[in-house]
Amino acid sequence: MSITSPGRARRVALHAAVGALLTGGLLACGESEQTTPAAGPSAEPRAEAPDIDASLTPMQQAEKYDELTKDSSRSYKVAVLTTCTDLNAWCQAMTRYQAEAAEKYDVELDMYDAAFDPAKQLRQVQDAIAKGGYDGFIFAPVAAAPGCGMLEQLLDTGLPVQQVNSPVCESEDYSEGTTGMVSTSSEKYYRAYLEHVFDSCEGEPCKVAILGGVSGQDGWRRLQSANYDPNQALRITQDALQRDPDIEVILSAYDEMSRGVLQALGDAGKTPGEDVRIYSIGGTPYGLEQVAAGTLTATIQSDPYPEGYFGVVELVRFLETGVATEGWSSTSEWSGIVNGPGSDILTEDNVDKYEPTY
Repeated sequence: MSITSPGRARRVALHAAVGALLTGGLLACGESEQTTPAAGPSAEPRAEAPDIDASLTPMQQAEKYDELTKDSSRSYKVAVLTTCTDLNAWCQAMTRYQAEAAEKYDVELDMYDAAFDPAKQLRQVQDAIAKGGYDGFIFAPVAAAPGCGMLEQLLDTGLPVQQVNSPVCESEDYSEGTTGMVSTSSEKYYRAYLEHVFDSCEGEPCKVAILGGVSGQDGWRRLQSANYDPNQALRITQDALQRDPDIEVILSAYDEMSRGVLQALGDAGKTPGEDVRIYSIGGTPYGLEQVAAGTLTATIQSDPYPEGYFGVVELVRFLETGVATEGWSSTSEWSGIVNGPGSDILTEDNVDKYEPTY
């Protein structure tokens, strides 16, 4: 199987044994005919909306609302239908930042952990709707195609729905009718990173091995996944190098998995950054440390703080003022990136300007 970089005709060999890089926004949205969810409910304002410049990006609006607002006018109860709560450090941090925002705004969160299983998430969506008693929902879909139907079910309740993490249906990011969308994972995000990776091949064909995440997610279901596990990443990388010792680039779906990649390269007598370039995802303290040391060529931030925290903020903004944060609150426009490295992609040139939150 081969993959062509966006906007170029060059082809890069892809080793099926090590999974697929791209997440939901790149692979699943066009697989079945889905409709964009209808417009959601209107809210009766309970509090006066703070004066926020409409020319600000959705992410900037969310940050401004949080800056200007100290608390909420009443308590709320929200069902959080999420991909994971404690599978790894990212999931744990996402849950922690949701709780932090909930504490500020007096929101009780009822957590539904799908553990990256779309079928389980569907049951949880149906259970949450049947249970009732919620003021709204926060929805982080495991996969785009089934997630579209789940979003429609949630919107059909007449309650506000906030999206985080991944787009659904045929939307590139924000879905009409929701109260907002806070996310890193989008087609634009991954295409920009792939362009950066392919540019390192300098116009020449190069062999790339890709380590995937969890098989239940869109991007990993066709090929072998590494489940965000460094031990599995070690084994899979060893197998790939035995099959083709000439691999020049490795893409890893998570910084912690890159530990296994680095060990496999060391065992094979290869020097990271020289014999093989490693591109990772996460922007974790470990990943940043390795980028600074030159063993990882780059990592890309996938910070759980803006998704976790501002997903709650945007829902509260709607519940309190009736104002939806329409559009995609991209973490690329989060102040932690804009006022720091200036780019999602973290290399030796800017890695010292990024402050990870997990």
